[in-house]
Amino acid sequence: ERIYGVGGDFAANLIAAIAPKVTICPSSNEMHAGFSACAQAEIDGIGFCLTTYMVGSLPCTSAAALAVTESLPVVFISGAPAESEVNQLAIHHTIHPNASWKMEYDNALEAFSALGMRVERLQGQRVPGQPNLAGQRFYQIVAEAYRNKQPVFIEIPRDQIASKTQPMTLPSDKATICSGDNVLSGSPLVADIIVGKLQHAKKPLLYLGDRLKHNEKLKQLILEFSQKFNIPYATTWFAKGLFDEYAPLCLGSYNGIFTETAGRHYIEKDVDYVIDVATSIFSQDSNVAFATGTHCIEDFANKTLLKGGALLEKDLIEVFELLLSSDINIFDFKPLSEHVEPVPADDKIDFNNLASTLNEIQAQQPMPLVYLPEVGNSYFASYSLKVRASVLGRSWLTNPWYGAMGTALPYARVVSQRLKEQASIDGTKQERAVVIIGDGGFHFQLNELIHFLKDQTDVT
Repeated sequence: ERIYGVGGDFAANLIAAIAPKVTICPSSNEMHAGFSACAQAEIDGIGFCLTTYMVGSLPCTSAAALAVTESLPVVFISGAPAESEVNQLAIHHTIHPNASWKMEYDNALEAFSALGMRVERLQGQRVPGQPNLAGQRFYQIVAEAYRNKQPVFIEIPRDQIASKTQPMTLPSDKATICSGDNVLSGSPLVADIIVGKLQHAKKPLLYLGDRLKHNEKLKQLILEFSQKFNIPYATTWFAKGLFDEYAPLCLGSYNGIFTETAGRHYIEKDVDYVIDVATSIFSQDSNVAFATGTHCIEDFANKTLLKGGALLEKDLIEVFELLLSSDINIFDFKPLSEHVEPVPADDKIDFNNLASTLNEIQAQQPMPLVYLPEVGNSYFASYSLKVRASVLGRSWLTNPWYGAMGTALPYARVVSQRLKEQASIDGTKQERAVVIIGDGGFHFQLNELIHFLKDQTDVT
């Protein structure tokens, strides 16, 4: 429904063609447009960025690196010279030393390809009477991004916008795009092992990872499983914000010695069996207590790993559907009480008490706050925040792998737009986007604030 971008000569035809059907959201610069598209992918399952040729697309490589790192399906679209313009002339926008004999038209394609992305410049009709496949290729590349949760880069020659292409009948729904059953076998065997382990366990734990970010069905199945059998759950640091941390069975976000929730003692002293679900295949130091050796789940002996290897985690969906229908005893877990010292009324708000102040505010009101911390000290402070469930399915969005810097305000713009839209649809009280950021990061991004004014959206 929205494309974030910055206009330009080679993108003008694209904008004219798209604008009647899709809202084009101008950004203050191309990098911010790319970051907003990343946020759109985080919330909606796919994001779109539109820029002009080279001078517009190359500044998006930082956002593309972020999308690769965070497994975000973002479609970076760039206008390109008309096919009739690609010849022996060094047209503007090209990277071309004046002493060179060779015209370089593919620099942007090569730059995005170097990040490990699928790249393509669409092609028009080559010979009269032969089919024009540009439309079909565009669809296939976008669908590939959605299926594989990875960004793609597409250049569209400006003379192809009005060219006739083969007609298509698009799928009726998104599930059809990912048609095909799970080809990995063995789900009943995995489920049987888990059932056997649960029969001998007294205090099991679900430990949930960031691959749940874009799989609402699996997330709901895990919640049903947790509630049906009264099994508590905790998340990795990277999966923070996916669940309501005020829910009785949620133990918050666990990360060894850096854990600040009441659940830490229970996890480290009482838990006797762990089901590790959808965590990253590669461990990363900040996600396993910065390699301090204090992350008890990392080397927990009695643990079942469910990483998920099928498209859209269909193998894990099969396992939890089987577990929900299995004969498992209901466990005797009682919600943990958590005593929180109130912030003294005469305390000055500072970095050391910012999280506890926000927690006090959030505890006193039902309206969820959606937190957007910037990379750096703000990011680490944000792990002490206790989050409510949001209508977006996410109440804490950041860039935990440090794929790029400068994301907080472009992310907040998309969040604020969606929250405003959701409030107008269902009539509920609007949730609030809260950015936590340092002065350097704020000054780096504040030109994006003009778009909050244009959009008439709220942000703290």
